[in-house]
Amino acid sequence: MKSKYFFRPLFFVLLLLLIGGLSFSVSAQKRDHLTEAEIEIIRDTQELDLRTKVFVKAAERRFVVLGVLTELKPAKKEKEKDNSDWGEPPTGTRAELLGDIAKILEEAMNNLDNVWSREPKNPLVPKALKILSDAAARFQTQAGSLDSKAASEKEREAVFQIKRDLENILQAQKDYSAGAGSTR
Repeated sequence: MKSKYFFRPLFFVLLLLLIGGLSFSVSAQKRDHLTEAEIEIIRDTQELDLRTKVFVKAAERRFVVLGVLTELKPAKKEKEKDNSDWGEPPTGTRAELLGDIAKILEEAMNNLDNVWSREPKNPLVPKALKILSDAAARFQTQAGSLDSKAASEKEREAVFQIKRDLENILQAQKDYSAGAGSTR
């Protein structure tokens, strides 16, 4: 007959393995490019043009945190509402925030492209594209200063991706305006 003390070390070994496995799975989770509050706002915003504005504001918030873009001074009532809806400012390293901007721009483009491919005559497509391209034009001037401040390879890659995304957005606006897709 085995002693009851045989099971105690086994219990502790299993407990350590369980705790180690849980901590590994938590650390292995991928960082999300949007905050929980931003994800909730996007989930609640179904109209293409308004959802595009949410993506633009999410990118702007990261530019503000990076110190590249100065925060606009909204009216007091709007600022109070803004804090409750959007939550705390995004956090992360410089490389993470730059990567977040690139992913947000890419997600905004994919969202717009998905709607356009399903509904090419949707009247919100040109409006959303205009919102995104206006923001891209503003961001492009800021992106130039990011190059000189990029300290690591990861930062340089993120800046390159941001610049590429901004160019793609601006080119899409030109192509849409010049092509048969223009409804103006």
